[in-house]
Amino acid sequence: MILVLGAYAEASQQPAGDRSSRTGRFDVREFGAVGNGNTLDTPAIEAAIQAANKAGGGTVVFLPGIYLTGTFRLLSNVTLDVEAGAVILGSANLSDYGSIEEFGFGRTQDISFNQVSFRFRVTREDVNAAVGGNFDLRWTTAGLRAAIFSHDIPGFYARYVRGLEINSLEILWEGTIPAYYSSALEFEDVEDLTVDRFRGRQATDASLFPVIALSRVDGVSIRNSTASEGASVFLATHQVTGERVFEGNDLTRARKVFSANSKFVATGNYYPSKRH
Repeated sequence: MILVLGAYAEASQQPAGDRSSRTGRFDVREFGAVGNGNTLDTPAIEAAIQAANKAGGGTVVFLPGIYLTGTFRLLSNVTLDVEAGAVILGSANLSDYGSIEEFGFGRTQDISFNQVSFRFRVTREDVNAAVGGNFDLRWTTAGLRAAIFSHDIPGFYARYVRGLEINSLEILWEGTIPAYYSSALEFEDVEDLTVDRFRGRQATDASLFPVIALSRVDGVSIRNSTASEGASVFLATHQVTGERVFEGNDLTRARKVFSANSKFVATGNYYPSKRH
């Protein structure tokens, strides 16, 4: 598993201690993260997320570095704000994960994201051109370079996951975004996917990428989600099987709802006034 994010975070110069609760920003390094790519930072990341959640909400900050981690859970009302150049690197040690089984490269199981907002903007074009930045769930590779998208970067990417739940996730794109940023959500080789109360669009207005891209997904439910202003095709699918539910979504701002051959049981949706 590798998670790479491309949002920006300011470094604060205030003393540690109560600073996080006062500012609403929780720097994982203040909770013990090292960010050297060798030390397991999972406990520090979890502690920062829990502190933000306990404070009633806050922003968990990752400054540039390589944060080695196993499984951690995002909690309600927590925003991740990460400077380009920060990498969250999945551990090669399976014992560092809460629930994973061998399936090809390995399959992560039972992950939920609840009431989370991701903001993406480019602040360092040199770093962004080299590695981009996104939230990326996939297998661990032998080398970091082989594991990071250089182009066609979605906001959130997941592959080889069983039982993935996305609840109240918002994807925001700020400022001028390079053309190689793509969909808001992209899923490949996933079983039992639930997307509920998602809000967002593809990276740029003129982009031909869909808002949500599904490939080789078995069992999916997309409910109560909203296409943001400027959304293109809301849902594109390839080899999607099993139960397919599309219910209660607001697509009025999308140029088109489905790509060709998207076969879902669709009920109670709000469609664009002009159908394409």
